[in-house]
Order: sequence, then structure tokens, then C-alpha cells
Amino acid sequence: FEGAWESMHEWAMAGGLVFTREDGLDFPVNLVFIDSGDGPYVDIVYNFTSRWRNTYPSKGFSALMKRKAEKGDEAGPHNFKRYRRAKSERSGDVDFYEISTNYYKTHVYNNLKISRRDIEPQAPGFCGFPRDRSEKYFKMLTAEEKRVDGSFHAGGRRNEALDTRVMALCAGDV
Repeated sequence: FEGAWESMHEWAMAGGLVFTREDGLDFPVNLVFIDSGDGPYVDIVYNFTSRWRNTYPSKGFSALMKRKAEKGDEAGPHNFKRYRRAKSERSGDVDFYEISTNYYKTHVYNNLKISRRDIEPQAPGFCGFPRDRSEKYFKMLTAEEKRVDGSFHAGGRRNEALDTRVMALCAGDV
């Protein structure tokens, strides 16, 4: 509970997880995912997420096949799960979310192809961005290439904008 983790905690406690629209209407964040990855910091993420309500570690998988007792999200030969709530074997009773990243990345890239309409409302899935988004953000958002097998590859490019959008879409589905 120090460094960047403590700074993020202080930011959130000071109202950072409430976004206010121009007309003054507040939109509090209802669910937070923090990527736990596979490395040496998994336990740090698990400990940090226990500090906040409705905050969970998450882990991306190319695809999540349904388990025997589960119903898949899509009928047919590609019967898979978009996400799954699971318990960590590594850290006891810690709940975390497994995310099918190929599904959500495909969704993001398809939505980025939707053109802006001259009239409102925009088409479902249209991605609008604040004017102050930098070129760096959009390079990170589009850093990965889709391969023939449906997987994605960043090729060493930074992709944090894409990863956070994937987690946000999944949280919206949850």
C-alpha cells in the first residue's frame, strides 16, 4: 500500500471514480477490474483489490471455452464464454474475472470501424472520444493485429488503451 497503488487509492477516495457530465449529473464507477497478469505482482493486485468494494483482479485469456457444467455465451460450434468469475487457487478465496480477450478485442476493432453519423443518435457501438485524446492513445488502442487464427498480437507495441477498453467492455457485460 505505497507508491502508485497508494496514489490511486487516494485519487479514488477523493472522488476519482465519479465522473460528472457537463450538466452536473454524476456517474459513479460500479465495477473495477485490475489486470493481475501472471508475473510476480499477482498477490499485490489481489491485496489491493480487496481494499475496494466491487473491485476484482482480472486475467485475460485468448479464448475461454465453456466448462462441462457451464452454458456457453454463443450457441454452435464455437461455444465459448466471454468472461467467467473464478476463485484463485493461488490466493485462497480471492474472486477474479477471466476475460476472453479475443472476443472483446474483435468487438473493439469492429466498433472502431463504425462511421460517425451527421445526426444523433449515433449507431450502436459507435466510439466517441474526448477531443483531448492524444495520438499516443490511439496508437495504443490500435496496437494489436488480428491473426488468421483469431488471436491478437501487439508485436512489442504498447497496448494499455486497448487492454483497459477490453476490461471496461467486459465489466459492462458483467
